[in-house]
Amino acid sequence: MQSWDFTVDVRYSTAMVTAHGGDAALQSTIRSQLSTVESRFVGFDKPIHFTPVSFASYTGSASDQTAVPLPNADLLMVYTEDTSIGGGWDGAHQAILHDFYTESSGVKVPATFSSNATDGLTHEFGHFRGAIDMYAQNVDAPSNPVSHTSYQSVTSIMDYPYGNLVWDDYTRCIINKSAGAVASVVPVVATTLPPTYEIVVTSSNGAVVSGASVSLYPVAWYLNAVAATAVVSGTTTPSGVFQLPTDPFQPLLNVSSPWATAASNFLVRVQKGAGVSYGWLPISVAGLAQCSHPGQPMVVPVTLA
Repeated sequence: MQSWDFTVDVRYSTAMVTAHGGDAALQSTIRSQLSTVESRFVGFDKPIHFTPVSFASYTGSASDQTAVPLPNADLLMVYTEDTSIGGGWDGAHQAILHDFYTESSGVKVPATFSSNATDGLTHEFGHFRGAIDMYAQNVDAPSNPVSHTSYQSVTSIMDYPYGNLVWDDYTRCIINKSAGAVASVVPVVATTLPPTYEIVVTSSNGAVVSGASVSLYPVAWYLNAVAATAVVSGTTTPSGVFQLPTDPFQPLLNVSSPWATAASNFLVRVQKGAGVSYGWLPISVAGLAQCSHPGQPMVVPVTLA
């Protein structure tokens, strides 16, 4: 079977060389960690490999390293134990800044190769393969002025990676569609969305509800909050359906926004008379619907209370 193979340029601070017993010892530890990360990418359409092809130490700022061009590798891994900066994925430069530490009583201690650090690094490699932060769809009830309810994404490495080795179905789809491509902007998320969206409203006994008011309130990426103002509104037809006039995620209209989309989630509010009910339209559910039933409308059922 063919595989998806990616090369990695690894850089680490000179301070880490001293702290971890020299270049050879540090490189061996890094290879072991990256091998563990690779071993967690299982169950995809093809085997996925991440191969370190170069190692180098650096002086100065770790953050500056992520902007250095990558002439000979697909991904840049920058290791640091400067606990003042933090780490994460830099999609603009196809780079991961790995800076993991524990904290007790205000004291930060590097934990670069701990189990949690490796779990977190698996999450960052998921971003390299096109996956979203599933937690960026979540909503905290106190930050929802419309229904005062919360939303929690499914269990996944891309939601909360620590001690969790589960890939959710949507992430699997996105990584499979990303395949062997490497690009600063891979619009797989934005291009894996349904062609149309239908809010289908029924009563508690299953009868269709016509003339119900439907409103969609956006959840901006990473804010964990529902906006107080609806961005889409309409009324159900005699068949109980309100078809959205456009894709609410506005894919590719702004490529600089997260995953080239306008929002991570929407709260759906339905009302007729005194009856009010709610539903959710997260991008992961919409994307998974397109993965499972390509070209079919996305149906969001809401039972009116």
